[in-house]
Amino acid sequence: MKNKLNFEERQIRRRNKKVNELRFRQGIKEIFSKRSKLTLFSVYIIISIFIWILFIYDPNDYKNIVRLLVYILFWVIFSIFASGILMWFGKPKRAQEVEDDIKDVLKIEKDHKVPILVSIYKTRSNISTKINTYKIYSPDFSEDKYEEKRTNIEQKLGIKIIDGIESDQEFIYFDAISKKDIKSKGELKDDRI
Repeated sequence: MKNKLNFEERQIRRRNKKVNELRFRQGIKEIFSKRSKLTLFSVYIIISIFIWILFIYDPNDYKNIVRLLVYILFWVIFSIFASGILMWFGKPKRAQEVEDDIKDVLKIEKDHKVPILVSIYKTRSNISTKINTYKIYSPDFSEDKYEEKRTNIEQKLGIKIIDGIESDQEFIYFDAISKKDIKSKGELKDDRI
């Protein structure tokens, strides 16, 4: 008889599935927005195709069932690694650190409720400054909860949140600048700081 998962385990599985989906989507965006990542992914594909042509592929061997299984195995492994690379590209550099800090600030006990840092990016209006936009997947906590803990979040992450915290269904957005980048108020020429 199959073991039934309790509610907590199902929620953790759903969250992990959502994390993988968000990282995969963000990885695809990263590949098409950053030339270095597109180059790296293209090199992976080219090397895989060369390995396929030089070492594995034999046009005369399609009747051999073992050889056919090797072909299938190669493409399955190729797909798994390609997905892994996309998820790796989709994870921001400090994602785990930011998620742990937000978990501490919001006093979250359960792992399936921890907000997920989807991306840190510059909007078009902030390209010339050091202001980044944080995008966090947080369906369990409203923007009011973040606004209430704003000073604690700023202190824990070492940032200064500019303007307010906004939400869009399941996502929380806020513009922020690292406190070490703020030397004087007039330096960035931004009235919001």
